[in-house]
Amino acid sequence: MVCLLALGVARVFSLFKSASQRSAEAVQTHINALKGVDRRGLGGVALCCSQFRLAELSHMYQQAAPDTYAKCVALYYRPLVVELPFVQTYIEKLEQSLLKVERLRLRSAHNPVAQGLFGLQGAAGQTWRNTWLGCVHADVRYLSQEMWKLISVGFPLVEEVALSLMQDPYYAAIPREIELFEYAIRDNGDGPDYEKIPEGFEP
Repeated sequence: MVCLLALGVARVFSLFKSASQRSAEAVQTHINALKGVDRRGLGGVALCCSQFRLAELSHMYQQAAPDTYAKCVALYYRPLVVELPFVQTYIEKLEQSLLKVERLRLRSAHNPVAQGLFGLQGAAGQTWRNTWLGCVHADVRYLSQEMWKLISVGFPLVEEVALSLMQDPYYAAIPREIELFEYAIRDNGDGPDYEKIPEGFEP
């Protein structure tokens, strides 16, 4: 009986370790992809990470109960204080969204600007997923921190990228996108939103 119990514990630990390893591989793959992006491109990723966060929080503010909205705010700014089941639910939700974004990117091959937008949105979504994986798996957190350190290299160029995108005719036809870009780079006294790396994941 003791041997069977020990074997069961070992199997559970093995499954957990396997999930942790898969998470580490996912984050490392994203880091490797980011390393192939120039500083301006990293600025675009940082901008879209902020845009992604602001869009989701705006949606949740309108749709969710106050306590759920408060958890969402914490998830994007102080994710380590959020209970793991809530984090895991958002990871699963985000993974479904990422599949949709990738399908849209592939369908927009005729429109380079739109394809670039979906590419940046996909990169932003992966960044948030990989941040939250660092919450679920403590041994992956250092990789999530490395990811944000790499993205922060593009911070000095975020405003330049945002202004460039806002002048593009494609984005000019989507007022909501322009509004989110403006919010992302606006400094309300505590720094622009794009500079707010989630607490606990700062370089």
